[in-house]
Amino acid sequence: MGIGGDINDSVATSAPDLVLIKPNVSVMTKARLSLMNPNGWYCLQSKVSVMSKTIIDLHCNAQLASTADGATVLGANENDDGVTVMGKAVINRLGCP
Repeated sequence: MGIGGDINDSVATSAPDLVLIKPNVSVMTKARLSLMNPNGWYCLQSKVSVMSKTIIDLHCNAQLASTADGATVLGANENDDGVTVMGKAVINRLGCP
């Protein structure tokens, strides 16, 4: 409900970097994950959005995976990852030529 901060990984590494993102729960708020390491291999352990919007800004060269199948109820989830109830999940690829 608007408590807590956004996730921001903006440091570019010279080698591949595996990053586990622990469960993300958003209730009646907007959550933003900025995953901008071009060598980042990001894994969402799980994502739950209830009456909220989750925005993932992902570097064009970064990789993103989820450990769980998705479920969407009265909402929109472009990648079908995590659980979305009356909300929306969006992934924006940034830095592409």
